[in-house]
Amino acid sequence: MRSWVRSTIYSVAAALGTALAIALLSHLDLTITLWGMTFRTSCLAPRLRVAFIGPFPFVYGRAFYADIPLSLIACLIPLALHAEARYRETMRLIEEAYKFMHLASAYIRARTLAVDMLSAVAGSIEEPLRSMIMSFRTLLLTGMEPQRAFMKVFGRSPASVRRILRVIPIAMSSGGRSSEVLDFAVGYVRELRQYVRERRATLSAYIVIIVIASITFSLTSLVVLMLAESIQETGGGIIAQRIDTEFMFAMYYISAQVISIFSGLMIGRVIKEYTPASLKYIAALMGVTALVFFVVAPLLGV
Repeated sequence: MRSWVRSTIYSVAAALGTALAIALLSHLDLTITLWGMTFRTSCLAPRLRVAFIGPFPFVYGRAFYADIPLSLIACLIPLALHAEARYRETMRLIEEAYKFMHLASAYIRARTLAVDMLSAVAGSIEEPLRSMIMSFRTLLLTGMEPQRAFMKVFGRSPASVRRILRVIPIAMSSGGRSSEVLDFAVGYVRELRQYVRERRATLSAYIVIIVIASITFSLTSLVVLMLAESIQETGGGIIAQRIDTEFMFAMYYISAQVISIFSGLMIGRVIKEYTPASLKYIAALMGVTALVFFVVAPLLGV
């Protein structure tokens, strides 16, 4: 919990720092030349327009919508890095839990006492699961009931890890049938592990599809905006006069960013099965969308 609070503080600081940097650059009005393109920082100053969608006011402006994602992406990066570290730690814990189950079954079949089995297996398991197993063993030696000791030690560990290891206290409470219970559980865990691997391999392909779909929407929006500007330039009469390309730009841009957010959530929640992992994909997709609208679009004359 403390690490999440620390990451949140870093995120807020990054967002505020980015916003202040943008404000400072827009005030200094510097001229930057990059890859043959001249860029004036004064264009970062938001020039807002207001339109009414029914009774509701809608504020828009290109610079305004360029500043927001930069600050939001800066805010997401510390959280995304922390979430990625937690995700990798969880995956490592799951692999160690699978390893523990196989070793525990072998020791129980050899008629090893449960508490001795825990200390023997712990020597082959990496941290932090090793410390958890030894803490569990210590509580058992004090006379605590296995289910209660298990929840006291593993209560805050990821649910996926608890699902794998929960059979251990059940087997300890089954008396002389502990080896049978563990053998059955190990077979189930082996099938579960194979299923999870096949599922991840199958769903990983959909990450590419989701990313391509998100980028395709942004590029298609630019094509529509180019057509709208062409109609204005050719003087399409009343229709051309009523087309507000800046308003269209804002609507397409907001739609593209919303799609980026939900695409990232889908990848994290459905494919990775860890919602905080979506922060990395949200930040990346929002950044790509901003590049399409504020780098590719000017190159195409939109």
